[in-house]
Amino acid sequence: MLIGLTGTFGSGKSSVLRLFRKEGAVTISADQIVHSLLRRKIVKEAVRTIFGPAVLKQGQVNRPALAKIVFTDQEKRRKLEKLLHPMVQEKIRNNARKFSRPKKPVVVEAPLLFESGFLEPFDYIVCVSAKPDVIRFRMQKKGITAAEVESRSSSQWPISEKEKRSDAIIENSESRAKTAKQVSALMHKLIGRRLSQI
Repeated sequence: MLIGLTGTFGSGKSSVLRLFRKEGAVTISADQIVHSLLRRKIVKEAVRTIFGPAVLKQGQVNRPALAKIVFTDQEKRRKLEKLLHPMVQEKIRNNARKFSRPKKPVVVEAPLLFESGFLEPFDYIVCVSAKPDVIRFRMQKKGITAAEVESRSSSQWPISEKEKRSDAIIENSESRAKTAKQVSALMHKLIGRRLSQI
């Protein structure tokens, strides 16, 4: 079973992904795939062509500088997505085929799951949700301003729309223990569903 894990910026998707791994799922992070792609020479050259030499630092893509551009320039963000999304999606498909097991769902953290239209491979979609004030507080602890949170969030679908189109919602505004309990219950449900189909 292939599960898509999405949500809005700052909702805690990566933390929830780790909880799924703790419950026995195979986990894949689209962000980590992007980071590995940005180290490839051919990708770095393409990024340099789109954004100019300022996004490279000591021969590597400066991700904070790149993020600052793409979250303020819609056209350049679309160009970056056009470059990276096909490669990310191919990698996800390959890894899902490689690691899929009846008792081990594969959970893919993909922030732009709905925005990219990359829904076809997934059997089940889970949305991670958190209250706006909680998101702002978490991001401030990481040095990200409220304005930056708003800018990044505005480049994604509203959380209400993502929740409406998802099969399940993980509420991640409170304690880690409460979130872990939700993840555990969902894993048991999904494994039971998968085994009943074999």
